[in-house]
Amino acid sequence: QAFLASSCLLLAAMAHRALVLQRHVLHGDVLVSGGIQMQATNASEDSNWADRVKSMAAWMASDRFKHTTRPYKPEDVVKLQGT
Repeated sequence: QAFLASSCLLLAAMAHRALVLQRHVLHGDVLVSGGIQMQATNASEDSNWADRVKSMAAWMASDRFKHTTRPYKPEDVVKLQGT
């Protein structure tokens, strides 16, 4: 009986924590993202992104990889670079 009660309390606490985190993420809370505040990109960053994607697409389409199939796009590769 005591085990069941403590399990219910634990589940309730976990559900509450999940809802709190969801609310923080949806509202863009700086504390959740490690104190880093996200900012909009500017035109030069967008241009740099497009250039990097174009370069990656050309590299992935080169003769060296003509028989290689990938389940991802060049945008996915560029997005994960540096992580």
